[in-house]
Amino acid sequence: MHDQLKEGDTIEVSAPAGDFYLEKSTQPVALISGGVGVTPMMAMLDAVAANEPNRKTVFIHAARNKEAHAFGRESAEKISQLSDGKVYIAYEEKKHESDVCDVTGFISKDFLQKVIDSQSICYVCGPVPFMRAVVQHLNELGFDKQNIKYEFFGPSLALQS
Repeated sequence: MHDQLKEGDTIEVSAPAGDFYLEKSTQPVALISGGVGVTPMMAMLDAVAANEPNRKTVFIHAARNKEAHAFGRESAEKISQLSDGKVYIAYEEKKHESDVCDVTGFISKDFLQKVIDSQSICYVCGPVPFMRAVVQHLNELGFDKQNIKYEFFGPSLALQS
């Protein structure tokens, strides 16, 4: 678009579409994102805070480091509005002693097992390798396949066999 379009050009657009949205439920929810995948998770977290503040919620975000961590303050503020909410941050690389993170490196299956209620509806969004690993961990932990939902920011690929 930056190379082709000029001021005054017309483009055809449509409303957002898809099936990646927060379901109203009494089940706990886990919002798991990596990198730019945090964007739809923030919208979901905002919806939980506004409409279901008593819903058990876990918000997990992975970023390269503190400098690449988007919405850190905002996610902590939203979680604080919930009666049963927890935020976890995973940095691939820990650069400073002041980095506030629960995991250094990658999100492991053991970590997910410790922090996510097994009855949760899990939403996953981020880079393909991140999503592939998280979805595999959730499958190996026995999460109901219907409770594992994910969205690509790119070509659709199968994460579950």
